[in-house]
Amino acid sequence: MHLNEMELRDLQRFRLFVSNGFIILIFGVIWLVDLMDISNRTFHFSTALFVFIGFVTTITKKTDPITLIFPPLHKLRQFEKEKYGPSWKAQHHLQSGLQFILTICISFNAYMSPPGELDIFEGNMVYIAYILFLFLLVLNISMVIHNRKVAKSNTIEFKSYSRKAIVWGIVIGLLFSLLVFFITFYMVIKI
Repeated sequence: MHLNEMELRDLQRFRLFVSNGFIILIFGVIWLVDLMDISNRTFHFSTALFVFIGFVTTITKKTDPITLIFPPLHKLRQFEKEKYGPSWKAQHHLQSGLQFILTICISFNAYMSPPGELDIFEGNMVYIAYILFLFLLVLNISMVIHNRKVAKSNTIEFKSYSRKAIVWGIVIGLLFSLLVFFITFYMVIKI
């Protein structure tokens, strides 16, 4: 599939817009759930189910749920699949594996959660805004770098980029997780 430079840029911007909107929507739902009287287990099992549905969709449809919801992104996914070449399959399997691991971790967290109300943020909007800001910052920086690489590299250069992107994604994900953990730990100790 071939996309001219204008189509590619428009689709990449649309994906960035959708991704940002999706992250904001997730945080909005978490904030609303925090306002309701819902148990920790119910929240975690519901989240695990949501991630598991994404995993099943990724495996069975060979695409991510966002592409199914927003069909114009399918053209961009096909374009990138051709650019990645054989390494696309490895990245697809990695994404599926990580979704499955995340489902297991969230389910385990639900099982280990004490019964009772969910009080994630205890009304602390500054904490929600800070975590949201960090998510959006990491998302936007990584997507801008990815979009530039897709637009400027040929298929051979892109293959080595995809291997590096997997490693960097894992490293940045771990660092981000540690940062969120320490911020949460600080917030809990502070209370």
